[in-house]
Amino acid sequence: MPSMRRGSWLVALSVVALAMHPVAMAAAGPPAPRREAQQPNTGGLVYLGKAGGYEIGISNPDPHVAFLYVDRFGRGQSAETYAQAAYAVRPSSSLASGVLRARFGTIGRIALRFQPGGKVKVGRRAKHCRGPRPQTEFGVYRGSVSLRGEGGYFHLRTRAAPGTRSRTFRLSCFHGQAHQVQRKALYEYVFPSEGFITTNGAGNIALLRAVSEAGGRYVSLRASHFQGSGPGADVRASTLEQQPGMAIGRAVEVNGEAGTLLTSLPGQRPATATLAPPAPFHGKAEYAENSATSHRWTGTLAVSLPGLEVPLTGAGFATSLCVLSPFKARLPCDFRNTPVVPE
Repeated sequence: MPSMRRGSWLVALSVVALAMHPVAMAAAGPPAPRREAQQPNTGGLVYLGKAGGYEIGISNPDPHVAFLYVDRFGRGQSAETYAQAAYAVRPSSSLASGVLRARFGTIGRIALRFQPGGKVKVGRRAKHCRGPRPQTEFGVYRGSVSLRGEGGYFHLRTRAAPGTRSRTFRLSCFHGQAHQVQRKALYEYVFPSEGFITTNGAGNIALLRAVSEAGGRYVSLRASHFQGSGPGADVRASTLEQQPGMAIGRAVEVNGEAGTLLTSLPGQRPATATLAPPAPFHGKAEYAENSATSHRWTGTLAVSLPGLEVPLTGAGFATSLCVLSPFKARLPCDFRNTPVVPE
């Protein structure tokens, strides 16, 4: 019976709508667009300064995660280098509650409260939303910071550091246009292929790739020579691992000189390659093709990442090599598909 009553109401409403004068219906116009609420968010960035040659900071972009990031840019006699480590944890309290509290495993802990300095920068809101514009406040974070990198590669203690606090406010947006903060798995925040310098291989005429996954640690190595560039190769190594309550991503990248990557000629079989990048890499690796589906990846190549030493050769690695002629190839090497790691 309830369903029949609902049906009678629908019929009655349709009869009334049909009986309305055409002018009245035209005046009503099209229905208003559906709207939805965009929830407010508070985030912050703290610059802790230099320690052990690294720039160190804390980021709390939303209530679900706090980052400790450690960066270093360098220039050696023959190469430019970049190194980074990023540690992601769930904070016990975020800036939205007034105090950012987080523990980064055995590395240490932080407890910081933001003190505004008076300078405020007003940003732009999305054009499909109505409400207050976002604000970034500049000031000082005060509290306690005690951090020590694995093996002591950096050590930092402080009670005050400059930083910013960013706030967005509740907005009314067209349906589908409201940005909502999403809680993600910790490793997604620091996964090297997303969090660090990446490329799909476009424009390269030589690409060597090696990946492995063992003991809960994912390791990736890529060496590439870009079409039209001078002698040498760009080499990048990265790792991802998870510890109880924390995900860690690390990466180093170096622009090597001539002789860093030596390969067989395009189309030559069996295909071979030798990789010998400069510091923070050491040793060298040999790639040799046994068949279309079998390759050998041997040598002493390893890399010194921030807080971690990692070997980069062995039977546990899956490898791929692409060498193309810049005069005949229609398409560059494309390594969007990661080699399958051996089980």
